Amino acid sequence: MYINEFLTDIDDKNHKAIEDDTTGFKVDLVCELYFQKSFETLVTTDTAWSIFSVFFVFFYLMYHLKSLFLATVGIWLIMLSFPMTVCITEGIL
Repeated sequence: MYINEFLTDIDDKNHKAIEDDTTGFKVDLVCELYFQKSFETLVTTDTAWSIFSVFFVFFYLMYHLKSLFLATVGIWLIMLSFPMTVCITEGIL
């Protein structure tokens, strides 16, 4: 628990120091726990936004098409297009 509070405190102070910097001198804090915490925060936020967008598109399709079946098929088509896109862009096919 103390480590998370410490890292949050350092993160806040680091952002304030960067904003208030007028000398052009920059100090970077290198800490594996800090990077891990920042990465976890980034992944959590991105996952929440992606889930929100899927539900938004689903409900929009359901409202516009007035069909639960067609909205579900539409979302599945979108989801199934991602693996094919990865295969094409990565040169697997």
